[in-house]
Amino acid sequence: ASLNDDAKLEQFARASLLEIIRLLSSGGSPTRSKGIELLSHFNRRIRGNTDIALPFDDLVAYLSSDSSQRNIIATNFAMVYLKMAVNRLNEDDRIRALPLLFNALRANMADKNVVDQIVLLTIGGWMRISQLNSEKWPNLKELIDAPIRAHILQFFT
Repeated sequence: ASLNDDAKLEQFARASLLEIIRLLSSGGSPTRSKGIELLSHFNRRIRGNTDIALPFDDLVAYLSSDSSQRNIIATNFAMVYLKMAVNRLNEDDRIRALPLLFNALRANMADKNVVDQIVLLTIGGWMRISQLNSEKWPNLKELIDAPIRAHILQFFT
């Protein structure tokens, strides 16, 4: 089937992107090669088109799962698409994304590179919160978690 318009590309992303990324962890070498080829083509089609929403919730849930079940290739592709997905969120959704990103941060504590990338993705949410009256701030109970709080404070200091 031809993915010749934004709606079809977005539907493909919602239905198949995470499954292709998962195959990079579980499939053999030929499967990985085909998956990387498919993602590279998909990437070329969507990179400059911010109208195509990506499955933020699915990607962040995948990165919040047990990191021992993912290989580095799948994790890196998931991070690439998570960055694109976050950049396509509106300001209020970036606030909603914070607790989900904190969960992904917690699941990847052993990989400083991934942790730093995830912390960077929280900046839009922090910026939006700074524009709100304190009565409207969300409850970010995940910040009670000392390692999460420490990473965020260390990153921004």
